[in-house]
Amino acid sequence: MEDTGNTDIEIILAVLAVQHDVCSAAQQIRLRKNSTTTAYKLHPGVIGTQLAEEAGGLTKLFYWLGKPFMQSPKSGTETPIYLATSEEVTSASG
Repeated sequence: MEDTGNTDIEIILAVLAVQHDVCSAAQQIRLRKNSTTTAYKLHPGVIGTQLAEEAGGLTKLFYWLGKPFMQSPKSGTETPIYLATSEEVTSASG
């Protein structure tokens, strides 16, 4: 499995750079301390969409074996929508 830790940090720093013009990482950290911007990274889990139904071979086999344990597309959108719209999480970041 690929380590995405560095990529995640790069994405967060890129978002901060766009919001505060392009500046150094140290400047971004100082700006973040005074910012009301929050950033979230989430993985909704395995969602049962039709993407793998059209695949072949083992991918399709594993899709059908795992489908009973997958979330529905509607259920998979609940957390991202909550984070994007809820007032309860405006003071948190993570």
